[in-house]
Amino acid sequence: MRSRNYTKEIGLNTEQRRVPLFVTLAIFGVVVTLALLFARQVNALHHTTAETTHAPADVKVSSR
Repeated sequence: MRSRNYTKEIGLNTEQRRVPLFVTLAIFGVVVTLALLFARQVNALHHTTAETTHAPADVKVSSR
């Protein structure tokens, strides 16, 4: 009967780390940096659209 632990059957060492810690931290740093840049862009977008909502109706229509 075959065992349910297939990683031992094919000779894969699951206790060994697959990705080095340096690579993991580098990828995490890039993801955090991109998330911060994205949040900054979204925050800037809301400020520009909020300014036009207080304009008179004729200005709003003419900007379309």
